[in-house]
Amino acid sequence: LRAQGHGRLQFLSTGEIYGENPSVRDGFSEEDFGRVDPMNPRSCYPESKRAAETLCASYARQYGVDALAARLCYVYGPTVTSSNSRADAQFLRKALAGEDIVLKSAGAQVRSYCYAADAASALVLLLQRGRAGQAYNVANRSSVHSIREYAQTLARLAGVSVTFDLPPEAERQGYSTVTRAVQNPAKLEALGWRPLFSLEEGLARTLRILTEGEA
Repeated sequence: LRAQGHGRLQFLSTGEIYGENPSVRDGFSEEDFGRVDPMNPRSCYPESKRAAETLCASYARQYGVDALAARLCYVYGPTVTSSNSRADAQFLRKALAGEDIVLKSAGAQVRSYCYAADAASALVLLLQRGRAGQAYNVANRSSVHSIREYAQTLARLAGVSVTFDLPPEAERQGYSTVTRAVQNPAKLEALGWRPLFSLEEGLARTLRILTEGEA
């Protein structure tokens, strides 16, 4: 990392570092922060991402390393792995199997979503135009939806239904408790980035690729 002139380091971070802050209603900018409970075992993920971002910033300042951080929102698409345990990945597997999508909550939590191809184009743009030592939100401002809306959109496209099955306490401890995880992508947009896919378009494309092999 100390070497000069050998390319750029882009750290893939997460919007989860913002935590919970009800006073932020228009989406977290890169300068906003909320509460992350360090005594919640689930917090190991956002806390580790925060620490890694700080390492990038420290190396950028101390050693002149050309490093920046991309704070990804909830990225979805046909590239999701079978081991992904996130709720939207489980919804997709159910839809592809022709089974009803099962919500383990009321689905009221609101998230920023971004189709995989749009996220990839953002990462390429940041490598080209992002400023060293900076962080950038990667999110589609037109794809802000509740988990329930996400599930209902996917279910409609796949021809299945949405059902509810509230999990036991032990299972709920593994879920994010953040009620509103919305990111403001204005800083990324200022570099010229524009997403191409709405949530419905991205989910329809995902289903088409995974069922028919067509892009």
